[in-house]
Amino acid sequence: MLALVLELNRLPANLDALELFYSEDDLDTLVLAAGDADYVEVMQRLRSKGKRLFVITLEKNFASELLPYLTGHAIIEKELTSIGYDLIDYSPLLKFLYNLQQFHHSKTGGFVAASLYMRKLEEYNIVTQNTAKSLLSQMIENNVIAKYTVENPSTPEHPTSAIKLNESSEVVKNFIRNYLD
Repeated sequence: MLALVLELNRLPANLDALELFYSEDDLDTLVLAAGDADYVEVMQRLRSKGKRLFVITLEKNFASELLPYLTGHAIIEKELTSIGYDLIDYSPLLKFLYNLQQFHHSKTGGFVAASLYMRKLEEYNIVTQNTAKSLLSQMIENNVIAKYTVENPSTPEHPTSAIKLNESSEVVKNFIRNYLD
């Protein structure tokens, strides 16, 4: 089995790949670094010749019309996240949270309130308030930051939302390894 990796981003290359795979029987696998619908016809023809077809692409570029012809596919963002990397550079946000955690734990053994974190991100011009809220939600969703509640002594019926780095996250492990070393 021989695999050929091509980045096809214009029509002549598209046709060249089709011609190459038709003329070379020992080429049986195509890994395409693209994922838009322009490749449906090529994928359809290659699949009809028994070729194995894989696509590696960004999520926003992946055309579901390709699915019937593919042997498999990978979404770059998901693959990177699974090994601890993300296309969004969380480093400044994680560094800021890490430093806030160190400060609050050294002073009172306390916690970092989510609202304080977002307010400080804006105050120090790291991001805007709307962006801070969106990024915080995304980091919580991606398990980069853990969210938990702590008792609020002044209003016990309304506990405070606190956050901390999720040290079991590969993204955080990579950050700590790079930031602290």
